[in-house]
Amino acid sequence: MAEDGRDVGHLRALLHVSRLVSAGVRGEELLLAVADTVVRAFGYSVVLNLHQPAEQVFEVVVVQGNDDARAAMLGSITSEDGWRKVLDPRFETEGCYFVPAGAFDWSGYPESTYVPELEPLAHENAWLPEDALLVPLRHSDGHLLGVLSLDEPADGMRPQASDLAVLSGVAAHLAQALESAEAAEAREVLLRQLQEAERTVRRQSQRLQRTVRERTRELEMARVETLQRLALAAEYRDDDTHQHTERVGALAAMLARGIGLSKDEVAVIRRAAPLHDIGKLGVSDAILLKRGTLSGREQKAMQAHTTIGARILAGSQSEVLRVGEEIALTHHERWDGNGYPRGIPGELIPISGRVTTLADVFDALTHTRPYKDVWPVQQAVDEIARLSESYFDPQVVQAFLALDHELLAGLRFGPTPELAGRG
Repeated sequence: MAEDGRDVGHLRALLHVSRLVSAGVRGEELLLAVADTVVRAFGYSVVLNLHQPAEQVFEVVVVQGNDDARAAMLGSITSEDGWRKVLDPRFETEGCYFVPAGAFDWSGYPESTYVPELEPLAHENAWLPEDALLVPLRHSDGHLLGVLSLDEPADGMRPQASDLAVLSGVAAHLAQALESAEAAEAREVLLRQLQEAERTVRRQSQRLQRTVRERTRELEMARVETLQRLALAAEYRDDDTHQHTERVGALAAMLARGIGLSKDEVAVIRRAAPLHDIGKLGVSDAILLKRGTLSGREQKAMQAHTTIGARILAGSQSEVLRVGEEIALTHHERWDGNGYPRGIPGELIPISGRVTTLADVFDALTHTRPYKDVWPVQQAVDEIARLSESYFDPQVVQAFLALDHELLAGLRFGPTPELAGRG
């Protein structure tokens, strides 16, 4: 009956450990609970050696059942090779390793730092002070997670096969929990690594995006500058003062502000309007500089400067060049639809084209060209007022008429610093 009670107690211990693992008890709480269960149910003192992957050693992390042993052994370490040597198949029974006194040299092991002082029983199967019972904790792939080292059995006897079988079961449940914890930690480490990698990639991506934006901006600025210089080159061919494009840009910006466009829109028009005649690069000097009336064929060739300019400026990412493209194409369109190249009327003409049209005509009227003499400012103002609703957008004309005439007169000699800064 005593044996039956002993076996029942062992099985209850196994069930208790199983429930602890199933309940998700982890870490030091689980290790102490399992060690305490073995002490109470099997009567052994318990030393738990646990693998420390970072250092590749086994460390004594729990000692239960003997305070002196705890003081002597806690924190001691053993190499991986050391445990491989002692877990010799010749000592194995039911998954446990019983090492009889004198069968193994324990020098260098934590177990050598504490040998209990006990008087062996007068029995052939009595436990001797230098006996050792080791229960390995193995990962499902076979590698060693830890070792339960048991000593000082309460009954003073060496273990029976039935004891070893149950202890193997206890070790299997504990190993399962350790494996799960190891996997969870590995996942956590991997997650942290992935998060750090993601942060690194994000930082690199942001740096790259900034670099790309900066380089793109530099390239676009270089392209805008190149095209502005080309526009000046076109202007030099029929305007000795080479100020026409700047005057048109300054006046177009003032008109854009006058009709209520935003500060950013005004700034873009200020830079884009000077590109309006860049297409004249594609018109021959014979036509561009001709005095007198152009023939029908010559007139058609001159009008082509609008579409040529649009093609030169097309396809850019730059807002300035995109607006410059629509200005180049539409600055000879009329409010009544009788302009060129497409003959589009009213608000179908982009607002950038409408303000540049008026600015271009005013500048042409008030400056000498190969085909005309200069007009006084007031006469030019009156002419633009007369052409409201036919040639020009009435709203743009109103903004023009609201401008100070002295300001307009100043445009005859190029945009002053005050005018150049407007918009």
